[in-house]
Amino acid sequence: MRLLMASVLALGCAAEERPPPGTFQDRPPSDGGSSLIDSGGRTCGEFCGETFLTEVTTPKNLYFVIDRSGSMGIDMPDSSFSRHETARGVIVNLLRTIGHRVSYGAAAFPTTAKPDDCSPGGQVFPPTRGQLPPCDGGDDILLTQFKERLETLAPLGGTPTAATLRKLHPDLVALEGETTVVLVTDGAPNCNVDEVCELDSCTLNIEGNVFAGRACDASFNCCDPSVAGDVAGAYCVDDDETEAAVRALAEDGIPTYVVGMPGAEPYANLLGRLAVAGGTAREEGVPYYAAADTSELRDALYAIGTSVAIRCSIELDAPPDDPGLVNVYFDGEVVASDPENGWTWDGDTTIVVTGEACERLESGSVLDARAVFGCDTVVR
Repeated sequence: MRLLMASVLALGCAAEERPPPGTFQDRPPSDGGSSLIDSGGRTCGEFCGETFLTEVTTPKNLYFVIDRSGSMGIDMPDSSFSRHETARGVIVNLLRTIGHRVSYGAAAFPTTAKPDDCSPGGQVFPPTRGQLPPCDGGDDILLTQFKERLETLAPLGGTPTAATLRKLHPDLVALEGETTVVLVTDGAPNCNVDEVCELDSCTLNIEGNVFAGRACDASFNCCDPSVAGDVAGAYCVDDDETEAAVRALAEDGIPTYVVGMPGAEPYANLLGRLAVAGGTAREEGVPYYAAADTSELRDALYAIGTSVAIRCSIELDAPPDDPGLVNVYFDGEVVASDPENGWTWDGDTTIVVTGEACERLESGSVLDARAVFGCDTVVR
């Protein structure tokens, strides 16, 4: 949450009036370590205050692990865009709303764009503190770089989910602050050549494929080594290893949200197991976020992103000199202090946003939220 405190030289406003506009002035960071303005380096609008200092916080890390296997090249059922194009587009749109509230990064699997690739995936964008967009609209530089990086990834290869999560684990644990993983996939993890499975756990059979000129059906196990050779196990559902990898992250304090795109339906039970292991199982319906079309994918990622990035309790780094001279702004508009619908104090350094104002904040519709010191608090 980016709420800012400001100190002013001399200002006063009547309590019953909207605070008059002030002029933002640059000033070096304070001795307390607050950084100038915000990570985006921009302040839009007018406030009753002159100097804004950023709240000293460690933003949460929102880390996307994106399936770029061959099946992600299939078009979505409701558009001409592929699953992969849709996933990356929805992620970028989400970050346009909440990116400045988190540090975000991404990994993709498999590593290289080869039809038979089963190599573990890796990081494609390091977790970086997000920025507010420019006041005149458009994307900030960081989000533009993120978008361009995702656009270089073509969907080809297998689904080495377990190996990718194991590879990422040490670096994710080493990140400063809280980290949340969002796994976006359209099917079952596989690529474990050590697996041995019957046809009910063979992805080729489950998905009704043809292998070596023969239909993978109830009479023909396409994952039999006598059929597929030494790589037969790579076509088996790698359920236990993937569940263990997700659970290992959770045990180190990193929850994993699971988003299943079209194509994942035959593996609903497994994706549910992963959500439970990741500590993010939903209370109603299937445990993971099932997205059958673009709209449902957008809703799923939006719900996850806003729950991670936004909270209605804001800890300030230091108490204001006078709590009666603090106002809260949503996108440049003052929010009246009201314990039922607005905001109130909880102690000397905690601002709690309440009622419909909290719901508005949690919805992600508020881009820029600030606490500003210098004028009499506007009360409802």
